[in-house]
Amino acid sequence: MSNYKDLATTSSIFSVTFALIIGNYAKKWLDNVVVYGGQNGERHVLLIVLCIIIAISQISDIVIKQLIKRFKILRQLLLGRQFLEGTWIDRVKYKEKTIGYGIIVVNSDLDYIYLNGQDFSENFEFQYSFEGHTNVIEWPKITVVFSGGHFSPSLQEIMIINILENGETKPNHWTSVFSSQSHRKNENIMHGSQIYSTEAWKVTDRSKINDLHSPNRESTLKNLSNEYFKDCKSADQTHLSDF
Repeated sequence: MSNYKDLATTSSIFSVTFALIIGNYAKKWLDNVVVYGGQNGERHVLLIVLCIIIAISQISDIVIKQLIKRFKILRQLLLGRQFLEGTWIDRVKYKEKTIGYGIIVVNSDLDYIYLNGQDFSENFEFQYSFEGHTNVIEWPKITVVFSGGHFSPSLQEIMIINILENGETKPNHWTSVFSSQSHRKNENIMHGSQIYSTEAWKVTDRSKINDLHSPNRESTLKNLSNEYFKDCKSADQTHLSDF
């Protein structure tokens, strides 16, 4: 079950319920101050109340979305164990060969999970930036549409991420697969209509996160990759059948 879908549904229900309560009070107030003048007058009051309900519903929905979008603490509270936001590092493989690494910043709101990242070569040299957002959230699987980066310079590509849940704490690990139509080269590998696998870990050390967003990012990424990906062969088993 996806908390993201539940959150959006709850927001809509709250907005409509709040609008109906205000509309009910408005109806009572108008009944006391308006002289109906027959059925036409009563229809006018009902029309006014309906307009008030629609307006309040739309405004409150916007306000709720903005509050959730602005305050990270609200998203943490409401999303619970499905809260993914933060800085992640990933390793990209083609078959069994590591061909690159990445730094990914994850954010979210009521509508999407956003991934913005940077590609690095297998030698930890910066290559390209990329961005993406979720297309489908069916927890613990999410489908992301992304563009840019080493593998998708101009075309939109699809990535299927499998979140590896770890009990009662927030996720800190995922694996994924994606296909690419890109024709950029990485040494002897031509990236055209191939399927790649990735593994990602969430970085929680604040000082290391700061280093990943500083000019020293390459050496920090290298050190973290040696730490996180050293003995993780089992995490390379991704679901290629999803494609």
